[in-house]
Amino acid sequence: MNALSKGFLTVATPAAALRTALEKVAPQWPLKSFVAVNPFLGYADMDITTAARRLALTHRATILPQNAPGVTIDTLAGLFGRRMGFDGEALATDAVSKWAASYFDLRRSIKDEAFASRDPFCDWREDALIDVTPEIWGARRFREDVKNLPSSAARAAQALLDELDLPEDSQSLYLDRLVGSIPGWTAYARHFDWTRARDGEDGAVALGVLAVRLAYDVLLGRRLDNAALEAFNSQLCDGILALDVQRAPDADLGGVEASEASFVARTIASLKTSPKPAASPLIQAVFCIDVRSERMRRHLELASSQLQTHGFAGFFGLPVAIERDGTKQPSCPPLLRPAFVCEAVAPAPHFASRLSLALQSLKARGSAAFAYVEALGATALAPMIGQALGLPPTAKRPAPLAMAPLEDYEEVLSQCAAGFLKASGLGDRLAPRVLLLGHEAHSANNPHAAGLQCGACGGRSGADNAQVMAQTLNHPGVRARLAASHGLVIPDETLFVAGVHNTTTDEITLYDAAADDALRDFQAAAELAGQRTRAERALLLNERASLAAMRRRGRDPSQTLPEWGLAGCACFIAAPRGLTREKDLEGRVFLHDYDQASDPDGAALEQILTAPVIVASWINLQYFASSQAPNVFGAGDKVLHNIVGHGAGVIEGNGGDLRLGLPYQSVHDASGLRYPAQRLSVFIAASQAAIERVLQKHKPLRDLVENRWIRLFALSEGADLHQRTRSGWTRSEWGEASKSRSCEPLQTPPENRHDA
Repeated sequence: MNALSKGFLTVATPAAALRTALEKVAPQWPLKSFVAVNPFLGYADMDITTAARRLALTHRATILPQNAPGVTIDTLAGLFGRRMGFDGEALATDAVSKWAASYFDLRRSIKDEAFASRDPFCDWREDALIDVTPEIWGARRFREDVKNLPSSAARAAQALLDELDLPEDSQSLYLDRLVGSIPGWTAYARHFDWTRARDGEDGAVALGVLAVRLAYDVLLGRRLDNAALEAFNSQLCDGILALDVQRAPDADLGGVEASEASFVARTIASLKTSPKPAASPLIQAVFCIDVRSERMRRHLELASSQLQTHGFAGFFGLPVAIERDGTKQPSCPPLLRPAFVCEAVAPAPHFASRLSLALQSLKARGSAAFAYVEALGATALAPMIGQALGLPPTAKRPAPLAMAPLEDYEEVLSQCAAGFLKASGLGDRLAPRVLLLGHEAHSANNPHAAGLQCGACGGRSGADNAQVMAQTLNHPGVRARLAASHGLVIPDETLFVAGVHNTTTDEITLYDAAADDALRDFQAAAELAGQRTRAERALLLNERASLAAMRRRGRDPSQTLPEWGLAGCACFIAAPRGLTREKDLEGRVFLHDYDQASDPDGAALEQILTAPVIVASWINLQYFASSQAPNVFGAGDKVLHNIVGHGAGVIEGNGGDLRLGLPYQSVHDASGLRYPAQRLSVFIAASQAAIERVLQKHKPLRDLVENRWIRLFALSEGADLHQRTRSGWTRSEWGEASKSRSCEPLQTPPENRHDA
C-alpha cells in the first residue's frame, strides 16, 4: 500500500508505535469495581489544549471547543463504507464490540487460566474465519485474508502495519485514530494489562483488541483504489500539520476558566475569614475526603461543639481484600495490591448465601438467564411487587469482620495504623471516642452503582475498611507496637468505633459499639445533621427533604438519579480543620486534614499530593470529560443501557462500543449540565518550598500542574495565595480578586421542597 507512504521520511518501529498508542489509553474497570479514572491519563505530559486538539482529531471528542483542529480523519473502514454507501467505521466498531463482548464474557465466567492467558486476537481470528458478515458488506474473500494473517496479535499487527508502510508521525496518528474508534473496549482491555503491570507481570490484552480493530481496517482497506488511499494519506498529513500549526503552549481555555471563576472565588473568600478555634472534643469523627462528606461534617460540627471531624482517604490506609463466602474482593485503590485478607463472618446460613450468589451469577450469564427466568423467575415476583409499591426491603446489617488471626498481620497493620494516625491529623491527640466512618450509597437497578460507592475502596462500601481499622486500633498488640516503634500512645480510655455514612440518605450507622453518653449524643447530632444535609440536597434533586423520600429514591428501580454523586467536585483543600470548620463549601470540596507544623519532614504532605490529590484529579477529570464530551467519554443514557461482557460495562442500545465514563443522568438534569465542567483547584496549607520539593520528585504530579490539568495553590498564614504554573510560583490574582468578585450562588432548579 505504497500510496500511504508519501510525504515523510522516517518510519517508526510498529511494536514501538503500538506500545505508545496503548500507553495513552487509561484503564476502565468492570462494573462491579467501577472507579473513577482520569480518561486523559496518557495525555498528562501534554498541555491540556494540545491534548484537546489531538483528541478532537483522533477520538472526535470536543474537550475544549475553541481548540478543535478543523480537520477530520477517516479510517480505512470508513472510506470503504463510504464507497459502498454505508458507515463502514460504525460497522467495524460494531463487529469488534460484538466479538469483545463475547470474548470477555467467556474470560470472566470461565475460571480457566489457560483461556485467560490466551491471545485475544487468536480467539477473534477463529471466529472471523467462519463469519461471513464482512463479505455481506462487500469485502469479498475477507475470510481468506484473515486466514493468511499470523495467529498472534503482535505478529499480525506487525505485518499489517508493515503493509501500510506509514511514516512515523502518520503511523502514530493513525493508531490513535483506531483507538479513538473503539475507546471503550480498548480501555477495558487495558485494565487487565494495568493490573498485571502493577503486580510485576506483562500483559497484552489491549494489544489483542487493537490488533483486531487494525485487522478490520487494513483488510477492508485492501478493497480501496489508489485515489482513496491517496485521500487517506492526505488526511493524515493535514492532521499532522493542523496539530503542528496550532500548537500554543499557553492557549486560552476560554469558557472553562470562566466557569471556574465564581466558585473558586467564593471558596477563597471563605478561607480568608477567621478560622474557628478547635475545642477539646469528646468525639472525633474521621470521614472520607469525598465531597459528599463536606455537608455532613459541617452540620455535625454545627450541631455539637464537642465534636470534631477529620478527613482522610476512605480506605483508611489499608491495602486489604475482603473475603466473603470464599470470594475475595480488593477493598483498596486499584493502584494498590492487597497486602492481607480479612474474612467477613456471614450472618446468614452458609448454604443460603451460596445459593444467593449462584442465582445472581446465573442471571448474569448469557443464555443461562433464559433458563433462570423459565425455572425460577417467579421467585422474583414478590420483591418486584414490593419495589413497585414502594415497600422497604428487609433491613440487612453488614456482616462483622473477623481478623483471623490478627497476629499474622500485626506488624503490617501497626504500620498502616501509624500512617493513618499521622496523616489524618489525629496523631496522639485522641478523644475518648474516635469514630471511623466509611461511606456507601444505595441504588437499585443501577449498573454503575459501584461508582457511587467509595472509590478508594475499589468501588465498594467503606464500612469494611472502617471496621478493620477500628479493630486494629483497639487491639492491645497493635497499640503496644505503635507506642514502641512509632511513639504514638493511645490512651486506655480511647475507643475506636466503626461506622458508615450513607450518602444516598445521609444516615450514619455505628457498628459493634455499646451505647454510652458520648455515642448517644453523637447519634442525636447525626440525626439533626442528616436532616439539614438532606434539606440542602433535596433542592438539587428536586425532591422532598425527608428521610423517607431519600430512602425511596435509593430503592426505586426506575430512578435514574438516586443522588448526584461527586458531580460538581471542583476543589481539594489540605489544611487544618479550623480553616474550613463551619464553612459552607456547597458539597463540592475534597477536605483532607493537614498541619504542616506536625509534618517537619514533609512525609505527610508528599503522601497527600501523590495519592489523594491524584485520585481527586481522576474523579474531577472523569466528570469533566463526561460533561464536555459525553459522546466519547460518557456512558450515555441509563434508560438504554445493556450490560455486556459479564459485567465488563454497558453499551447504549443494541450495539456500538463499550461506553466510557459516567451516564448522562450523572451530570445532566434534563435542562442542562448540573454543574459546568471545571478543573480541580488544589489548595495546600504549606510553604511553596515544601510543595516544590514534592513536585520535583514526582513528574506525574508536576505534569498535571504544569500542563494545566489541575491548578495548585499554596495557602500561607494570613491566607496569602500563590499559584504554581509552568513558569514557577506567582502571586495569585484570585487572592485579590476574591475580595470583589461576585459571590452569587450557583443556579439550582426551581425550589420544590416539602416539609418531611
